[in-house]
Amino acid sequence: MISTEGQLTLTVTDAPAQPGIMFITGTVVGGHGNVVVSSTRYGSVCATNIAAHADVASNKIALVVTYSERTAICTADIRAITYHAEIGSLAPGFYDVTVTHATAGAGQTGPGVNRCNSPLIGPG
Repeated sequence: MISTEGQLTLTVTDAPAQPGIMFITGTVVGGHGNVVVSSTRYGSVCATNIAAHADVASNKIALVVTYSERTAICTADIRAITYHAEIGSLAPGFYDVTVTHATAGAGQTGPGVNRCNSPLIGPG
């Protein structure tokens, strides 16, 4: 699934997973005119909806990623759901990136906040 909102492009995929894997906090990586945030946890695109919104102001990026349950009949397979949120069209410089993970109706989950000061080499 791919969705776009302003400077944000969100890609969500899932794949088979094994039980007992400890998924680490997501990653934040700066690149040529963009920042990419990625994270994985148990879930599937069938059973879980992921929505995201990014606010960009001067050298600060606030990304809010919201997980919500879908009303669907899904298989009982154990799966891992991954998102890649690319915030593009950024001016060169250093950015303070705050990532908040939320579950619809439950507020923030887990550590939820990553900070990254990533140099950007140049525009897109």
